[in-house]
Amino acid sequence: MIKIIEQSTTEREKETRKLFQAIKPYLDEGMIYSKAVKKVKGLPSSYPCTNLAWFRDVVEYGESKGYSYKKYSGKAGRKKKRLV
Repeated sequence: MIKIIEQSTTEREKETRKLFQAIKPYLDEGMIYSKAVKKVKGLPSSYPCTNLAWFRDVVEYGESKGYSYKKYSGKAGRKKKRLV
């Protein structure tokens, strides 16, 4: 059985804003996007959400509100190792 879920753009945007508002307090505490989303949605820590469209929508919305992904991804400040 295949279940098809249809969602309008307006509904998706509303869901994105709602999810961002739920994760915002965790971001303010210094938590990264993926960990905050997993905590709010009750997902296991091993769940790979960073490549999913809804996750990218939340990040894009968050960035428009001043929460840059670079800062809240856990990768800010990391320096690439040079191979010799």
